[in-house]
Amino acid sequence: ETGMKVKHALAALAMGGALAPGAAMARDLPAGGVTSAHIAAWLRQAGFTARINAEAAQPTISTSVDDVAIDIYLYDCAQARCRSLQLASGWDDAARAADKINAWNTDQRHVRAYQQAGSNLWAVYDLDVSPGGTYEALTGALTRFRQGVKAFKAYFAL
Repeated sequence: ETGMKVKHALAALAMGGALAPGAAMARDLPAGGVTSAHIAAWLRQAGFTARINAEAAQPTISTSVDDVAIDIYLYDCAQARCRSLQLASGWDDAARAADKINAWNTDQRHVRAYQQAGSNLWAVYDLDVSPGGTYEALTGALTRFRQGVKAFKAYFAL
């Protein structure tokens, strides 16, 4: 019986905390995915610049964080709403040995590295935003990417 009382007390406490005034509520991303305008507005609200590259074949938003240029590519789009994103930063003429890139990718969970055209080095982070994405998860992804890029730059001596 004491165990039941404890369970009921914990359940009441959990429900009360979830319904308490001012409790943090996750803000859902729009149903069906995000548009370039949604991503640009989110970046601006967070204090970053945002430029929508309307002429690009693929929806892309450019920004700069911690003195690093970031392009946000939108994928899996239907009627301008996109269900996944890729955060990407690249360095020209930054060729690195394949074994160094492979070692990075083996040891890192979020930010992956790849080399393009023999000399351009890229850091990328992919995430799905629909169904069920939130602005808080999007902010968390940007935070992980920022931290990952800092480590990436140190690892690759950029």
